[in-house]
Amino acid sequence: HLLAEAGLLDELVAPSDNGVTKISNFHPRIVFCQPSLNDFMACDKKVWVAVRNRLISLFMAAGHEDDVIESNPSLHNNLPLQSNSMHLLENTLYHLPATIGDYTDFYSSREHATNVGIMFRGKDNALQPNWLHMPIGYHGRSSSIFPSLSTSCGSSVGSGKMSTIRRPCGQLQIDASDPTKGSTYG
Repeated sequence: HLLAEAGLLDELVAPSDNGVTKISNFHPRIVFCQPSLNDFMACDKKVWVAVRNRLISLFMAAGHEDDVIESNPSLHNNLPLQSNSMHLLENTLYHLPATIGDYTDFYSSREHATNVGIMFRGKDNALQPNWLHMPIGYHGRSSSIFPSLSTSCGSSVGSGKMSTIRRPCGQLQIDASDPTKGSTYG
């Protein structure tokens, strides 16, 4: 948001040397002042790539060049903008980057579909025959989506400004030296 307001993304939509606009129908100062990134996510892939490359160029060390992206000193030379737009992780409060209304999810594996089927229909009728022939979607609950800084194995990052959800690691061997002791969920 602050980088767009400072005009550091304007070059993406400015006319090039031959007068052709680089990206049409993209207005960074409007798109990035929204409370979510939904408008940005609705843009074409070429917009995402251009914004990504621009951000890389702004944060790239001066003098460091690669074949595609050239370093841009605009942020390096602007200490007030740096202090307003870059913060230590432990001082940061995370927000949901998107407004999620509704979504459809799909069973990702036979085991997932079977486990859910057991919950709804019992063990004898867990996997419906049509699951083997077409993807099965179900209505997701957007109310269960919120920001979290928990890592995949439940350890936390930062100063506790995050959800208390402990993310599972999947199955873990109880004793790595003795596989007969079975496994547990992380």
